[in-house]
Amino acid sequence: MKNLTSFDFVEGYWWRLWIVLDWFRILAKAAGALVIVVAIGAGGFAQSSSLAPFPQKIYAVQAPQPSGTNGVAYQAVLAQKNMLLSGQTVVVGLGNSGGSVLYLDTETGTGACSPSISFTSLDTVVNAYPTNLLLAAATEGGTNSWTPACVWSQAQADTSYLPYAQNTAYLPGEYILQSGSYWQLQAGCWSGSGYDNTCITGGTAANFSGVGPVTDGSVVWVKIGAHAPLQDGFCGPNYQCGGAGGNCYTANGSNSILINGGSLGPCSLTELYESQPVPSELPLRNWASQVIAAAVAHYNGKVGYVRVGSPAGGELSPLGINSGLWPNYGSSAGQQRAQYLSWVKKLDAYIASLGATMNLDTDMNCAGSPADCAYADQEAQLAHDNNFDMLGTNGYQVNDVLNLLGQGSNNCTAPVNAASGCTSGDWAYNCGRFTTNAAGRPMGCLLQTLTGTTVIDCAPGLTGPMAALPAGSTYCIGGFPGLMPFLVQLCKTGVSSGNRVCVQNFEVYTNGPNNGSAPTYPAGDILLTLDLNYSSTTNGVSAYAGYQLPYASAFAQFLAAASVSGGGGSGASRFVMGGAAH
Repeated sequence: MKNLTSFDFVEGYWWRLWIVLDWFRILAKAAGALVIVVAIGAGGFAQSSSLAPFPQKIYAVQAPQPSGTNGVAYQAVLAQKNMLLSGQTVVVGLGNSGGSVLYLDTETGTGACSPSISFTSLDTVVNAYPTNLLLAAATEGGTNSWTPACVWSQAQADTSYLPYAQNTAYLPGEYILQSGSYWQLQAGCWSGSGYDNTCITGGTAANFSGVGPVTDGSVVWVKIGAHAPLQDGFCGPNYQCGGAGGNCYTANGSNSILINGGSLGPCSLTELYESQPVPSELPLRNWASQVIAAAVAHYNGKVGYVRVGSPAGGELSPLGINSGLWPNYGSSAGQQRAQYLSWVKKLDAYIASLGATMNLDTDMNCAGSPADCAYADQEAQLAHDNNFDMLGTNGYQVNDVLNLLGQGSNNCTAPVNAASGCTSGDWAYNCGRFTTNAAGRPMGCLLQTLTGTTVIDCAPGLTGPMAALPAGSTYCIGGFPGLMPFLVQLCKTGVSSGNRVCVQNFEVYTNGPNNGSAPTYPAGDILLTLDLNYSSTTNGVSAYAGYQLPYASAFAQFLAAASVSGGGGSGASRFVMGGAAH
């Protein structure tokens, strides 16, 4: 990671400072009163460290790229080059089965996958503004359009086998080709505790003959036959595989179902393409690994960070893992968790091997039902061990703040205990324990809000307001410190529980949803904060417009906060409104 000198900072950002000051001049004229204190120098928080600082950043996420709802308004915001917005984080599909906008693999065949990657559309986005990438093999939530048809084909399954080797760990579901037949490991070697479900072959090659199965070390190979197992897709209540007019889940009597190209049940081939692929299966992995490698190579030095989701979106969120339907995952919650985390271990090791020069980020998710934060804790551990640069979660909300303050329903202890789940994705625990990776480099902590913020409502279970609300507020009687100002406090002094954790990267929603109303409607926070014409944007909420200045102040306060590795250093920007610099 580049450590900017004072000259670098001033040269690169002074012109942005001039633009943002002019922007605040306009706001001040409209609002009547606004105090701005700006200092550029060697100041910052006084945490001593020999490590290069991990800078504070705010990124727009869920943005209309390259077009979409409020696309014109969003592009106008980017054109401001405003210091309150560090860049954008863009979700990119690895492929396309229909309806995608930003995706990489353009192939449309139904045989074995042969990626035909085009970077043209994404290059336009990346070249226009500082950008981070979320790479997704499947669409997040409901209906998949990012897994190409070839992944589900028999030809793709047949070409995706692994090489056979001795003293090698294999994951249940993986298969090899020996003596003209496919042989699959179907039962894992989970010990009953921990997170490893792999099995290891012996030192001498097995004799693959007859009908099997064949025992090889701790691996039991089951003979499949002349063709390999097809890629499976899951459809359930939270991933229904189709639109409201008809989908695989409802066609199955509103019961979860596992389908593939040879066993569709009551579902259609189109709904198979719209299903959530089981992430550890080889047909998907074989294709996705090629596209991920091409993307990392192409965007090295061009983007800030990359996060790879599995199975869908930019998250490690295995919807349906405890359904009992995922093949070779075992019947107990512990073994299902071990199987998925064994896959994440392979995925992280592969990503780490690609020679990325951009920062590598991982998601942390308390997966399963009920939510199990051992998933998140091990995901953080794996990112640390593979020398990732960042870790975080996509669910920051009111409950996190209340629990850290000791005012919630699952209050954090001091220090935060492992797998306590007192914060979404157990981020407070994991960001607190992993400030550096195994190589000793700084690890940044990233949060994305659960949804757009509920600007005037701080009820538990909601995302909550970005800026502080005073006691006596209509929908927040007890008051609320604000999601961003609270993070500044959490890093600088800690909270009543004694926990002190620093968050450096914040992903903020650009648009709100297409339905709902105040006070619980999730705002498009980027437009609310930075668009002077917010009230006229699609889904803009008039009741929220008056909070534009407090939101801008919250953004500025967060950007002036400490880094995990000790202060802003030479050239830090301290940009605070409405009070003294922190």
